[in-house]
Amino acid sequence: TESSRRPSSDKLQVKEDFETPTGIELVRANLLSCMLKDAELSLSDILQAKVAAIRAMVEATASYRFENAKQLKQLRDSLSKEQTAMWARLTRLKQLHEQIVARVAEAVEAEDFGKAEEVYQLQRLAEDSIQGFCLDEKQGGSVDLSKGSILLGPASDFGLLEGDFTIEFWVRCQDVTKRQPLVTSSMSCPGSFPSLYLKPGGGLELVMAGERKYSSKFLVQKMRRWMHVAITWSFNSSENDFKVAVFQDGVQVACGTEVWAINADSDLRLGPFMGNLCEFRTWAHAKSASEVELSMYRRCGGEEPGLECCLSLRPARGLADSTVDPQKVLESGHAFLDRGQCEGDVTWDGDCPRQLVDAHVQIPVEPAATCPVCSLPFSNESQYCRECGQKRPLKQAKPEFQKLDADPWTDESLQRAWTWLDSRHETEASLRRSLAEHREAELEQRQVQEQQRKAYLELQERRIQQEQEEAKAREEEANKHLMEVDLVQRQAGPSLLRRLASWTCPFSGL
Repeated sequence: TESSRRPSSDKLQVKEDFETPTGIELVRANLLSCMLKDAELSLSDILQAKVAAIRAMVEATASYRFENAKQLKQLRDSLSKEQTAMWARLTRLKQLHEQIVARVAEAVEAEDFGKAEEVYQLQRLAEDSIQGFCLDEKQGGSVDLSKGSILLGPASDFGLLEGDFTIEFWVRCQDVTKRQPLVTSSMSCPGSFPSLYLKPGGGLELVMAGERKYSSKFLVQKMRRWMHVAITWSFNSSENDFKVAVFQDGVQVACGTEVWAINADSDLRLGPFMGNLCEFRTWAHAKSASEVELSMYRRCGGEEPGLECCLSLRPARGLADSTVDPQKVLESGHAFLDRGQCEGDVTWDGDCPRQLVDAHVQIPVEPAATCPVCSLPFSNESQYCRECGQKRPLKQAKPEFQKLDADPWTDESLQRAWTWLDSRHETEASLRRSLAEHREAELEQRQVQEQQRKAYLELQERRIQQEQEEAKAREEEANKHLMEVDLVQRQAGPSLLRRLASWTCPFSGL
């Protein structure tokens, strides 16, 4: 359906301005800021180098080369941060590209070809920027559901209603201390699809409608390791009920019977949980234990009989379904959402189970160790069970881990990552030196300014002191002058009185 193909970019996002020159330049600046630079590692190299660094770190730890392991851990952490930033940039580019394409279509429909040409230049820039993040179609990987989930859509789209089915996938959980959802249903009424959880400690728990549970006691032996999970559902005509079984790494760990058929459609969701998931497949029949073990290590090409859905979840494929495009005739590196949509911060990782082999690879077989009927072990050379006479069957041999073509320290992607990290350290060291020199220059400048300020304050103080002294001198001079005037006046006062006393009026004789 069209809704199941809707990308996650349909979420609420800022609508870009394509009408004003300022808005156009802002979109161009955003595209250029997200574009892969020449000095940066490609996303493909980051994914491959991170996996190589993890494997090399494990090997270094096992051989007690702890200094090497410490350096590899630093490289892994740096690559993890860079990987997260790369996916964020790629997501932003795709969001911008989607809005640009829509605006070009609107301009063409309105016959505004001037605006269409202007915005089309941005479209070409966005496509070139996205092309810089292209990934190898053959590169393995998985989806990281630590901060998001995948809404697959109705169970009926996967052939999971009104019939037998099998669901299988590989999962690696980083945290087994709490209960986490792996595959959940949006409904819990009778007849709806069950939900699968990871129990604390690593066991599996299948919750049916009505809260009936099937739990495994087989826990994850090692934290952070990959684990294969399968659920089978089949109709038992003799008992007129349904048989449900849960498999963990090819071993049946829980089973039971149900009277309700799964006939109520509901939306299925993968995650969220602290870990990765890959090779999600649904089949239109219930596999036996031997069939589960036979197919768990093999990737599917998309044309296998009974295969309803195959999400490899490789970085280059996204949510593309191999059953839709089994011949890989679509353009390489596409990110079609053939099944469901991402919700939250869903990213892809370069790590995947090392036992997986491609569909065309032949896996050798070996004689079974135990009898499939009575579970007794076969003797070394015996071809028949000593208890029931069952002929000894052949069993698919477990593939060995895929070895690196060269030593992890000489892997090309890892070498490029080391070069990138060294150059990054040199850049950071150069930046730190520049900052230190800048801070030193600023300190010297502040010292000079402080000295100038002190000199200015001293000059001002001297001027004020000088002005005060001059004012005091003027005041003393004025006081002295007043005193002299007063003395003169006092001396002149008695002689004037005497003159007045001896003065005779010239008209006194008249």
